[in-house]
Amino acid sequence: MRLALLHLILLVFPTQSALAATSSPRDEAEIRAVVARMETAWNKGDFEGYMQGFENPGVTFVSKGRILPGWRETLDHYVEDYGGSRDTSGKLRFEILSIEMLAPDAAQLVSRYRLDKPVDAQDGINTRLFRKVNGRWVIALNHVSSKEPAIDDPGSAIRAVMDAQAAAWNRGDIDGFMAGYWNSPELTFVSGTTVTKGWAETLARYKRRYDGPAAMGRLAFSDIAVTPLGPDAAVAFGRWALTREKDSPAGIFTLTWRRIGGQWKIVLDHTS
Repeated sequence: MRLALLHLILLVFPTQSALAATSSPRDEAEIRAVVARMETAWNKGDFEGYMQGFENPGVTFVSKGRILPGWRETLDHYVEDYGGSRDTSGKLRFEILSIEMLAPDAAQLVSRYRLDKPVDAQDGINTRLFRKVNGRWVIALNHVSSKEPAIDDPGSAIRAVMDAQAAAWNRGDIDGFMAGYWNSPELTFVSGTTVTKGWAETLARYKRRYDGPAAMGRLAFSDIAVTPLGPDAAVAFGRWALTREKDSPAGIFTLTWRRIGGQWKIVLDHTS
């Protein structure tokens, strides 16, 4: 009798190992691909594209003690809180830690995420319940917890500004690149033995020297070290490099930063 009952339980409630065995290795790859597409969409400012990874309309979203019951409510939350500009949406990165298959049509994902931006950068963890609906993996439940970097550690915010500068440069947007500088006549830019004073003058200098895609090339920053000088000041030291068809100039920069109006801005740039 007991054996018959145990056999019935196993038929109705298969063990986790049995369930995992029925899940194809392809499922995990598909789930990772969903998360990768979400990250790409976010970083293009495409919130509806980001939301394609969620079950529509039935997703449940949990964050900061709030429960948002539905796809549209979750999209509205993202647009309202992060949709103002590239500075408010920031640059999103997921680091997938683990995926556990719970059933042929269910999986649990735990991942760490970083949202780098000039103000209110985040570092947190997502726990996501994925379900396979109509042959496609989507997030049915998303629980987010995050922390904000300490106010006396500006490194993350400054690196986020520099990431945004490099991205603007590499799409040919010198005005966007200059958004990282203090828009003031007091801005100081030093290159070689030349000193340029003022935001408008620095912008004009960049546009004269880099008058097209061939001259601009692709910009990359590396070896960035940020030293806080107080709650509203810091110095960043590092290397820059341009990759162009005819040459690849490179050098070193020292940047003095101030937090102005809640945003980190370069007030002095010495580049060589």
